Amino acid sequence: MPTSPKNRRGEKDSHTPDTQESLIKKRLYGELTSPEALEEEELHHKEKKEKGKLNFYLKLCNSIQQGIDKKKKKKYTTPSTDPGAEVKEKKKKKLPKEYREAFDFLGWKVSDEAALAAPMRAFAYGFVAGIVIFMGGFMILQSTDAFVLLVLISAPVFCSLGLMTFIQKYPLNAANNEKLKALTYVPEIITYLIMEMRLQPNLEKAVEFASEHGQGKIADDLKEILWKNRVGIYENIEVGLDDLAYRWQTYSEEFKHAITMIRASVLIPNDIERNLLYDKVVEDVLASTKEKMELYTRSMQQPSMYLFYLAVLLPLMIIIMLPVAAAFIGLPIASPPILIFLYVFFLPLITYIYAKSVLGKRPGGYVPPEIPDNHPDLPSKGTMVWKGMKLPVMATAIGVLIIIIGLGFWLDGQVQLTPEQIESMESQGRIVRQPHVYQYFVPLGIALPLAIYLYGNSVHKRKIQKRIEAMENDFKDALYLLASRLGEKKPLEDAVGYVKRFMPDSEVATVLFDKLLKNIMVLGLTLKGAVFDPTYGVLKNVPSRLMASSFKIMIDSIELGPEVASTSLISASNQVRNIQKINELMRKLLGDVTSMMSSMATFIAPVVLGIVASLQGVIQNIIEPLGDCAEKELAPALTGAEFTAAASAIGGEGGLINCEAIQSMATPDVFQIIVGIYVIELVFILAYFSAKIQFGDNKTAVMLSIGKSLPIAMIVFAGALYASAGMMGGLVGP
Repeated sequence: MPTSPKNRRGEKDSHTPDTQESLIKKRLYGELTSPEALEEEELHHKEKKEKGKLNFYLKLCNSIQQGIDKKKKKKYTTPSTDPGAEVKEKKKKKLPKEYREAFDFLGWKVSDEAALAAPMRAFAYGFVAGIVIFMGGFMILQSTDAFVLLVLISAPVFCSLGLMTFIQKYPLNAANNEKLKALTYVPEIITYLIMEMRLQPNLEKAVEFASEHGQGKIADDLKEILWKNRVGIYENIEVGLDDLAYRWQTYSEEFKHAITMIRASVLIPNDIERNLLYDKVVEDVLASTKEKMELYTRSMQQPSMYLFYLAVLLPLMIIIMLPVAAAFIGLPIASPPILIFLYVFFLPLITYIYAKSVLGKRPGGYVPPEIPDNHPDLPSKGTMVWKGMKLPVMATAIGVLIIIIGLGFWLDGQVQLTPEQIESMESQGRIVRQPHVYQYFVPLGIALPLAIYLYGNSVHKRKIQKRIEAMENDFKDALYLLASRLGEKKPLEDAVGYVKRFMPDSEVATVLFDKLLKNIMVLGLTLKGAVFDPTYGVLKNVPSRLMASSFKIMIDSIELGPEVASTSLISASNQVRNIQKINELMRKLLGDVTSMMSSMATFIAPVVLGIVASLQGVIQNIIEPLGDCAEKELAPALTGAEFTAAASAIGGEGGLINCEAIQSMATPDVFQIIVGIYVIELVFILAYFSAKIQFGDNKTAVMLSIGKSLPIAMIVFAGALYASAGMMGGLVGP
């Protein structure tokens, strides 16, 4: 029985000692890696990645399938003599066509039985979760009010139906999202196909090149076309491309048109006419991308306003209405558990779902380099460098949390009123409430450590990303200079040296081409080894797919002569310029939307909610005296039979004001803490929304954007809360 790559590696590590010769080689040349070891490592990485790809839906279906398989093993079905029994059984287990198409598109191996049983299993899980919510809510609230009981009883119904619907629609939504994500890479895939076709008009080599360097579902489909062509399923590669083009025409008409034109280009014998056709294809793809960007930008105005209404104005109105509604309706809807449910769970969830639905329509764009955790320019994992000091991220965040919370409660004790002060103020007929300051520090204590964690884990990666993006921006000029020297029939070494001298301030010249020249001249590596060697290659610590594909074009074209290489590199430079045009266009068109959302997350929402949270305390100070149901509390300075009757009608026994509901209201301090937590969640969602629009799937940039927005927004919120409290009567009620 053959051993797995993992076992073979383990045996080699444990039974093969390092010889003196191997130790010398390691000291001189570093860790030497054989192609076989690299292949085994890649296979092990792929296996590990596939295991981690299982989402909750596939795990749910796998658990259902295991139960079905066990039942089939235990149960023996006697063959039926009824000819219609088998037909009935098949009809019973038939899965709708769109679900099977979605599973095939996603590559999910899910049986019809498991797919049909998944929603019902989700219904059961949701019902159990609803029962837990009902019991927990009843134990916390301990209310026998009919409205509260109705809300709690409805929890199992909403949870079960909601989870069942979500699971039922999940495969279709996942397939649609994957299709939209795949269309992100259409310009890139077309660019790679044309880059190789300009080098040599061979469709199979172009498809292979695009499948190696492309991403997404279309790149996987190109690999599938290659495999089917090589095993004889397709007559030739042209049939496979036709099948791919018409399969995707529903989602991208320009992709179908581009593939059809590239396929037809092999019939054109003249290189000039063929290149003109390729230029036309690129122009059409760029025009289509621009049109999609403009449509998306125009369509973003209304959803952005709806997001503002949902995230800011709706909570604002609820803040104002809840105390008054609780007093007159007689329901404990302003109690802390209800407020926590509304502002910590329900409203953020609705806002997040709506924001995700808007982001799902975003057209694709530039795919940034992904920086690995073991990049040599990064500090050790879990640490960050600040002011020259190397700090552990998690420990720093926890330390800041302890300091802020401790400082808040210490200051809170310093501002407390003494019993003599309270008695003196009450003797003057004032409503006295102990002043507190911890409501300012609790939200800060949550936001700042979270911001430190996000910032510390992303800031250094983002710096490397920006450096590589700047190198990609200069790379097109370096390719053009290299092509011009090769066109003069200069040797490659002279051409590389010329680029290095001509661009002394660019990292492309000082880092990439300088190292490339040393690898060739000093180490004696081939051009391919000088670029892609896992130990010494110039791209070892530069994870740029754009530059890797351009270097691949250069390596393939050099073998065909300097003139061919010159023409190919000019084409590659133009393709890089076209990709950067798309990125610049997206940044320009979406700039207004992202700036508006960033200002909303950082300033507008914290200021508005801070002022209104303080205003709620004023409203509660007006209503709270009615909670004692005493006429003297309403207006002790007024007398008279008419006022006494009015006071009794409003606040007395059987009056309009419900005393228990007023007494169950959250205090202004607790309410402000709840709103502060909501602001943290809101800033997180809005900053995430803005960063996703601007940067796409760049997780590093999204994390850094959230990490920068959180502390600013929470300081603005605390300042607005404190200033409005001072303007409305100070920390102590009037």
